[in-house]
Amino acid sequence: MFDSIFEEEVSEKLESSSVIFENSLELRTQIETSGYRIDLGVYNPVKSKYILGIEYDGATYHSSKSAREGIFIDKFLESKG
Repeated sequence: MFDSIFEEEVSEKLESSSVIFENSLELRTQIETSGYRIDLGVYNPVKSKYILGIEYDGATYHSSKSAREGIFIDKFLESKG
């Protein structure tokens, strides 16, 4: 599920990249975490962890009640490496 055409296009480009395919990585969208959603994540099933999170400044970001929500998401992503 995508929130925008831009997200879909980025996901398609990543899925078609040799890095994702050759390393058996998975692209996942709208990842629920602590009441928020990360737009796109690259998951390594061998290590059982996400290795990349991508957050877009889309409708959810612009409709948030405060800038603190964006800061929380940034801090969460950083805490996950």
